[in-house]
Amino acid sequence: MLGTANNSIITGVLILRGQEVEPVVSVAPDWESYDYKKLDLSNDGDKKYFEDSLSWELEVDDKKWADGKNVGIIFMSLTSCS
Repeated sequence: MLGTANNSIITGVLILRGQEVEPVVSVAPDWESYDYKKLDLSNDGDKKYFEDSLSWELEVDDKKWADGKNVGIIFMSLTSCS
């Protein structure tokens, strides 16, 4: 959430497996209330948005980071043994 009471927006980044957002978010009853855009990290603006979101430094339309959540994910590398 960015901003202050009665002057705020909800925005952020979802990191998904695959290319389609709907199968992931459609389980939430309010998922259609949000707009989703695939980020292009080769685009400087998208890259900055991504990095600022993850570091809780995001600012949009003069609204600064107020509150949020990060969900931890464990990444594992699997290697076959012969």
